[in-house]
Amino acid sequence: MQFYRLERAFTFGTVVSGKEGAASDIDLLIISEVGFSEVVSVLYPVQERLGRRVKPKIYRREEWRRMMDAKDAFVTEVMAKLRLDVIGGDDGSG
Repeated sequence: MQFYRLERAFTFGTVVSGKEGAASDIDLLIISEVGFSEVVSVLYPVQERLGRRVKPKIYRREEWRRMMDAKDAFVTEVMAKLRLDVIGGDDGSG
């Protein structure tokens, strides 16, 4: 996967909030035009190294913007809570 194709990526959920358990997975939200299979193939060795499952949620830029504009419940909740940027930053666009 070419990382310059990723517009934004951040982790969220229990691991970021410090409330994870031994079996908690890492929630990773990606805004990009990359496909799910491409992301999963890159994440496999990461999961092996971390000893945790990485659970990606992938949205196309326009899809994410529509969800933000519609005040989608999932987007509203994720954006209201603690996140850790991996690629990109919080410029207010999601």
